[in-house]
Amino acid sequence: MFLDGLVYIYSPLFLMYIVKSTQYFVWIALGVSLVPIFLLGFVFHMPESLKYSLMKKDIMRFENDMDYICEMNKATEAERQAINELVERYCEQVHDDNKQKETVTI
Repeated sequence: MFLDGLVYIYSPLFLMYIVKSTQYFVWIALGVSLVPIFLLGFVFHMPESLKYSLMKKDIMRFENDMDYICEMNKATEAERQAINELVERYCEQVHDDNKQKETVTI
């Protein structure tokens, strides 16, 4: 709250004494807004939904996203192993279900 109020105090002072033309103010705002766009595109990684990756059978993407999530959550090796076992079981179930559907349709 305090910082929000300071904007109303410093903005007119900034425009009156430092920047005589508001066009410079626009360029400053543009420059400031490009920094988060750069950070969002190149620094932060937002992993895809793990369920979506498994449904699309994109195992490489799933493994990369899973490793990233485990690193961010500081998962132990035992926790990672348990997750991998669950994923392997899920993949086997999906594979078995697909085989059953193929035999039924034939």
